[in-house]
Amino acid sequence: MAILFGRDQLPVIISFFVCGVLSGMICDLFRIKRRIFGAPYAVVFVDDVLFMLCNAVIFIINEYSFNNGNMKWYEAPVMLAGFIVYRFTFSVIFIKICFAFIDLIKRLIRRILSPLKKYSARLCGFIAKLLERFTLSLNTRRKRRMIEKAALFDMHFWKKTFERTEA
Repeated sequence: MAILFGRDQLPVIISFFVCGVLSGMICDLFRIKRRIFGAPYAVVFVDDVLFMLCNAVIFIINEYSFNNGNMKWYEAPVMLAGFIVYRFTFSVIFIKICFAFIDLIKRLIRRILSPLKKYSARLCGFIAKLLERFTLSLNTRRKRRMIEKAALFDMHFWKKTFERTEA
């Protein structure tokens, strides 16, 4: 009988209920990601496949760790019950906590980067002026060389033509 029933069934039921709650948290993380970054249909499809794979891995690991790989009829419904209980009770709280944490991180990043933004704008302006001066000087040098080459070519051309006519 130990092979059929494995261990005590209460820890198995509790573990699958907790796995359902964990699946709900993973679902909420995907929802938060979609809300923050937006999601085209292809990304939603990939997210759904990843969610299904995560749930399958959680189910299989839990099955082997708590029930020695013996699947019982009540494990999937208990996991579904844990998911539903989580979605209707703690999901809103979890999402609010995650968004509060994300907003805190955004504010910290803005506070850190705002002085850098001011100085980087000044630095970029300074570099742009230097590059503009450098390119102007290069352009004037190139123009001078081209004019000198053209003048030399013209002088040689005219010298050759005058030498031929005089002879």
